[in-house]
Amino acid sequence: MRLRPVLLPPLLLVAAWSAVVWWPFRSETASERDQLAQIQAEQLTLVATLDELNAATDLLGGFDADLERFAIAIPETLELPTFLRELDAQADAAGVQIDLVSPSEVLGGATRDSKRPVPPGMSSVSLSLTGQGPFESTMEFVNRLDDLPRLIVVDTLGLSAVDGNADQIIIDLELRVFTTETLVGSTASSEGSS
Repeated sequence: MRLRPVLLPPLLLVAAWSAVVWWPFRSETASERDQLAQIQAEQLTLVATLDELNAATDLLGGFDADLERFAIAIPETLELPTFLRELDAQADAAGVQIDLVSPSEVLGGATRDSKRPVPPGMSSVSLSLTGQGPFESTMEFVNRLDDLPRLIVVDTLGLSAVDGNADQIIIDLELRVFTTETLVGSTASSEGSS
């Protein structure tokens, strides 16, 4: 029976050591596991967000190219002399002689004209153009209008033979060029070209 009292103090000592050392360590470990699980969940959320941002960045790269193209097509200033030189170069390349270019009407943004709408924040200038050349050259010139870097809208296109000669065609065009510049009023000057 004497062995029991001798074993009892070491057992109590081990139990006390476990209570003091092991239980707090065990609760800290559980707390750290909870924190680790929370951090891992946040990491998954951040990785998903990063993937979305990378996809958006890829998409924006395409938008940047579109914005550059639109900035050329619809410049901040009218730059009418530059446009007329480009128009004349296309006519020369097609073999058409432009006789008269006449800027006429200026329309401001959000114009309610159903035949010639202008988007908000933009202005347009209407141009009347008269030229002459062989039929094939005239058709080539009309097709070359798409090659101009500026956005243009052809409102009317008229073709007629020169004094009954079907080989020579007179072309009458009314077109509009656009800008983001706020233009007011109308221009009434005529400019010859070519």
